[in-house]
Amino acid sequence: GKTVWIPRGTYRQGRKIKLEGVALSGEGMWLTNIIGTVEKGTWSGDMGFDLKGDRPAVRNLFFDSEAHTSRTTGGKPITGRPTNWLVENVWVSHTQTGIWMGGKSGVVRGCRIRSTYADGINMNSGASDNVIEHNHVRGSGDDGLAILSETEKNNTMSKGNIVRFNTAIATWWGHNCDLAGGSGHIVEDNWL
Repeated sequence: GKTVWIPRGTYRQGRKIKLEGVALSGEGMWLTNIIGTVEKGTWSGDMGFDLKGDRPAVRNLFFDSEAHTSRTTGGKPITGRPTNWLVENVWVSHTQTGIWMGGKSGVVRGCRIRSTYADGINMNSGASDNVIEHNHVRGSGDDGLAILSETEKNNTMSKGNIVRFNTAIATWWGHNCDLAGGSGHIVEDNWL
């Protein structure tokens, strides 16, 4: 339930860090920079944060990678399947994906995703009752905004997610917005 503060500066990261029920805040997406230095590693990569538990959050950061140059495994700066989670005011560039989340009752708000090699923002693995709003995705190498119907281990499909007031432009492989199954989703007032 605490908040970890990362002051302005550039930080090099070669290993993903788990945030279990912890909020993490930088000084701003222009001021606190996390740079991935290792390509591949695990499926979710060796940079960024894996959100777990109840109420984890990531705010006010910039992510970039000096190691990723393709859609290969890894390079997902924000991943996880938590509950009551938040990703806000985060800028991501030159990684495999931007935000790759499952989980429930979360919010992705005010983020900027640029020049990823795959999806910009992807909700998957039974993601339910999440809100994706006021984000700007440009130049993603697959879907800009996506909700996948794939199931979790307990066979729960994605449902009830809201995607609103976002911009997704200039994707170079997939779709600006990809709604790939599940149920009860609302996609409204987006600029695609």
